[in-house]
Amino acid sequence: MQNTLFRNCKLVGLPFGELSRFNLSFKLDNCHLLSSTFIGLDLKSCQFTDSLFRESDFSNCNLKGLKLADNNFS
Repeated sequence: MQNTLFRNCKLVGLPFGELSRFNLSFKLDNCHLLSSTFIGLDLKSCQFTDSLFRESDFSNCNLKGLKLADNNFS
């Protein structure tokens, strides 16, 4: 998934960890994510802004370079 923008979305139970691990680039802007998994992804080219993450799993992710602004990881 490249150059994809999710804006004002409610995303539930998405297994992002099953996406291709190469050239992953997407943006989340003002989104609500519940029970989503990002396991093992390289998120350095991604951007999360004004989003809410609940019960989401970022195990074994590369977060170096991930752009974050005003998110809630409760």
